Amino acid sequence: MKKSLLLSTALLVGVGAFAQSHRILNNKAYKLNKIPKLEATLPVNSGLQPKANNHNSVAVAPPYTRFSSARNAFGFAVAETNALTYNQDLNCVAFFQRMTQDWPGNAFTPPQNAATSTSISGYQAVKFTTDNGVTWDSVSYFNNTTNWARYPSGQIYNPAGNTTLGNAWFVGTGPCTGASSIWQSAFFASTQIPTGAMPRTLSTNDQQAHSTNLAGSIADNTYFSSYSTTQGGPAANRTIYSGGIKYSNTGATTPTGLYGVAIFKGVFNGTNGFTWTQDSSLINKWTVSGGDQDVSAPKIAFGPDGMTGYILTCGGDATATLPTAKQSYQPMVWKTIDGGVTWNRVNADYDWATNNPEIFGNLRPTVAQNITLPAFFDTWGGGIAVDANGKLHYVTATTPSYSTDPDSLGYGFAYPFGYQQYVCDDRPWVFDFMTDGNGTWTTAKVTDLFTPKLGRTTTADSNAADNIWSGQAAGEYFDYDNRLRISRSNDGTKIFYSWTDGDTNSVIPYIDGSTVLYNAYHTNDYPWIYYRGMDVNTGMFTPIHENTGANSNSGGYFFFYAPDIIPTTPGGYNLPMTYIDSRSGLYASTTAVDLYYIDDNDISSTEFTMSPYEACIIGIKEMAGTTVSNVSQNFPNPTDGTSIVKVSLNKAEDITLNITNSIGQVVATQTVKGTAGENQLTIDATSLNSGIYFYTVVSGNSKVTRKMSVTK
Repeated sequence: MKKSLLLSTALLVGVGAFAQSHRILNNKAYKLNKIPKLEATLPVNSGLQPKANNHNSVAVAPPYTRFSSARNAFGFAVAETNALTYNQDLNCVAFFQRMTQDWPGNAFTPPQNAATSTSISGYQAVKFTTDNGVTWDSVSYFNNTTNWARYPSGQIYNPAGNTTLGNAWFVGTGPCTGASSIWQSAFFASTQIPTGAMPRTLSTNDQQAHSTNLAGSIADNTYFSSYSTTQGGPAANRTIYSGGIKYSNTGATTPTGLYGVAIFKGVFNGTNGFTWTQDSSLINKWTVSGGDQDVSAPKIAFGPDGMTGYILTCGGDATATLPTAKQSYQPMVWKTIDGGVTWNRVNADYDWATNNPEIFGNLRPTVAQNITLPAFFDTWGGGIAVDANGKLHYVTATTPSYSTDPDSLGYGFAYPFGYQQYVCDDRPWVFDFMTDGNGTWTTAKVTDLFTPKLGRTTTADSNAADNIWSGQAAGEYFDYDNRLRISRSNDGTKIFYSWTDGDTNSVIPYIDGSTVLYNAYHTNDYPWIYYRGMDVNTGMFTPIHENTGANSNSGGYFFFYAPDIIPTTPGGYNLPMTYIDSRSGLYASTTAVDLYYIDDNDISSTEFTMSPYEACIIGIKEMAGTTVSNVSQNFPNPTDGTSIVKVSLNKAEDITLNITNSIGQVVATQTVKGTAGENQLTIDATSLNSGIYFYTVVSGNSKVTRKMSVTK
């Protein structure tokens, strides 16, 4: 069993003389890839051999029951889709996916292309269970030989007051390709939940495929239609919502000219389907990348009442007047209180540096301007939920902005998070960013991520060689992130976070010549699932739970999904999840994968007793023979005047003490002659304003940073 992530900061001190330099895996800015790949037309079995890896074995018997399968791993890489969903009135968990050739017991097997021995891919189906995965049923809801559906997202539409499964509907949406291998349309489909024996009929099925390159189409110039599929509106007449991205180059294989957000709305017609329209009122709001428009995938969520909801996307705001709101990717939020009839921009022009210094402790300044700015790229994943109090929760980890130059706004900066860090101030910090749209954000730290996402090519990402999933092309890997996700209880009083991380028992040394500079955690090549919850009324958290269903040296939970809503149990809550595993251990993205259902991620209602994590600031990497052996926390802390810091040296050496504010500006400095043993330094904060500051002790080859608070 792997050790808990709830380690004390004292145990997070690593080994090595690493204070003055950082190893950068991605040593340049990189353009964010918003375009999931189209897989080539490949036979199901392509003869790939298992990849060598640095663990003892691969999983041959995953710990959970296989409930489905898929033609290949494509379709699972997009975490922003709501492929797994739950309805408490029906106690039904549903998973939306592409159909596969070995679909169990289903009458709608995709037809085969005799010339290539491949299936016409893209038929869509739903697997569903009402007994937490003990038994499963299935139904196909979109079958089209011209529009090949991909990357589905869906919801269970249940009429108000209904508790009969057969009276509800599965509603799914997503993008389509075809023989021309372009994103050519968007599908919107629904079917009544079946009961009785197979084979299923589609007599109550509604299938729509709207072109992305025809004027007047509701999907015209829209990339994807399955981001954050959810539902809102009054209980008696809920509306299905889904998001896409507007682009300008009609009919292209790779859409460009991204300029805004498309919001699709489906209203039940009372008979056998939904009437779909597009609300394009949020388009053309952002200008980044040297004048081009660019946006992230939209996130949509509603609270339990269905009336309060938010749309969040990240980018550079062309209308901002505050310089720091223009100079990095930041969240832009729209709020509704009438179930989506009207949306209003909230929290515009926000000053993160002044109002939220707690999120800056592990961020580094821009390369040229020496300004620290957060960039919300969702590099490790991210999502939103709305609680019972109408408050938005946005879980993500920010990166440091690479530059304030507009040409760099579409790029993420890997420094210093390009690899797995042993000390928490060099790791990504995951926060729950919260707001009710009143102009401010508050935060609660959820966790530190020990290991990074794994890259696609070794030329761009030096950790890609650790990736066990081969890609579609030679020399390519199937990259994946930490899959940060957020869910809520049905009543919205609890928020739940889930993510994957690597094996924290496995450390690897980084060596310069014959010297071990430091130890770091192993890469996220066999990810494990972690989760915890928060009570929105008390602000208290549960401990972090880790899923220990297999040996630490085999198996992994790849491309997992958690639902938007989770079930309530007699003793608390259950977080159903799905994940994929490679069939026969090939770990090739182009070959068949199996799907597994996790039924025992439980949280007790008595566990919500922990305060949020402190954002630890520990920069020392000690080893025997280094100059500094200890740096105390300043006392008193907080302080309104002077406070004391004790520095213990192994040998006599000058000691420099620098005080910096939350955006990295040096506000005070002093240098004294230190002696072997304990030295006492005084910090004079009488001239400093209230806020969060950092003091850094530099002596010989050691450097230690800690956080201090000034309260006037």
